Amino acid sequence: IVMVTQLMEGGKKKCEKYWPCDVGTTEEFGTFAVTTVLKEEYADYAYLKFRVTHQDEERELHHFHFLSWNDKKRPEHTFPLIAFLRRVRSFDSEAVGPLVVHCSAGVGRTGTLIALDYLLEQAKAEEEVDVFSCVQQMRMQRMSMVQVLEQYVFVYEALLEALKSGETAIPCTEFPRTLKNIEDHNSAAHQQMCKEFEVHAIDLTNADGGKVKNRSKNRYQDIVPMDLFRHRLDPRVSEHNDYINAVSVDGYRSLNAFLLTQMPLPETVSNFLHMIYSSDGIQSNVIVMLNALDEEDPSCASYWPNDVDSPVEHDGLRVNLVQENADQHPNILIRDLTISTAGDPKPLKVRQFQLINCWSEDRSFPDDVEVLLTLMELVIRWQQQSGVAPVTVHCMNGVERSALFAIASYLMDMLKAEQVVDVYLASRFITSKCPLALPLLEQYQFLFELAGSFMSNFETYANFK
Repeated sequence: IVMVTQLMEGGKKKCEKYWPCDVGTTEEFGTFAVTTVLKEEYADYAYLKFRVTHQDEERELHHFHFLSWNDKKRPEHTFPLIAFLRRVRSFDSEAVGPLVVHCSAGVGRTGTLIALDYLLEQAKAEEEVDVFSCVQQMRMQRMSMVQVLEQYVFVYEALLEALKSGETAIPCTEFPRTLKNIEDHNSAAHQQMCKEFEVHAIDLTNADGGKVKNRSKNRYQDIVPMDLFRHRLDPRVSEHNDYINAVSVDGYRSLNAFLLTQMPLPETVSNFLHMIYSSDGIQSNVIVMLNALDEEDPSCASYWPNDVDSPVEHDGLRVNLVQENADQHPNILIRDLTISTAGDPKPLKVRQFQLINCWSEDRSFPDDVEVLLTLMELVIRWQQQSGVAPVTVHCMNGVERSALFAIASYLMDMLKAEQVVDVYLASRFITSKCPLALPLLEQYQFLFELAGSFMSNFETYANFK
């Protein structure tokens, strides 16, 4: 079952819930008993497995619920729906009947998804697509399929993205061979990688970081966040307006999983700390620092105290260094901080991971792949211990290294969940909101190498074979 509606939208009920929420629980619907046996939640969709019993017969159903699509609208971006369809189709081998697709009325979003699925298959089989004939045929079978013009246009745009990038998902069983072939510049694998990289487009429309009132808050005037996706400070605590040079991007498993920002300037330290302390009502509990602290550069502002239990104040926020650990890994310095306001009974506990001596200034990716994998694992462990919250990631310009970390994290989570490597889709989820990310082909190739290294060390790699 593919569901492309919310239960409630705009205060109106769009669909009756036909499954129990909690894993292991059963609800009855007439003569049918439905038990939820598995539940997995991701940024754009949820996957559930049901066991349905009717009289003496029992069946298993896979339920895919796409979450980012409002009625009579189109999805904001093309690639989340492309990725979602791929995940749905990965279960084809278990299908014993037709795919059930529904939204609310069963025409707009339902028709759009079916049209895209049909046309992608048509492109593979016939090397051409006919959107008009596809939609016309569907409307002969059910009225108003693909309900509004913007949904019809979306089908074209999604097809264009999918066909320009080509087949980007590589099964884990095939990836080692593909990775080896990528090293040969004349190979089809290397050419495919180059084609994927070229599809990434830079669009800086609606970027207001360059306005006069915001310029002093940017380390580099040509690297500013898009207004649509930039993080907004609470105007009650910011000095002049809600601007900070930071962008919020999604992870594979959760929305707004990362806050990508620049190394604070002396005049933006308080804004940086307020962003962490109250990020749209959600506090960030981890900082990943990917740049060195150059004490000779007056523009590099340290936002933590040098000594343990010697707190510093920044615009009403008190920052205290609880402990510093340089022994866990030679290239990762760990600091435990607390951030609080006056009279705060429960200070925010924040763990900072600083990458040291392994990312040369003249290199666009770390000198050692393993260090980055270790860093991501340490962040995951900390969040398992302290709770999942946005990860604040900063480098000097807030893009080149920070975005690479977010893409790498997305790629690893996708690999674990789907057992495929798709550098293109992982990158698109980040570059759509941070368009200056991943400027170099060598960074793009590094992500392939990172995936290969992860797979060679992953303890359940035997499951991929």
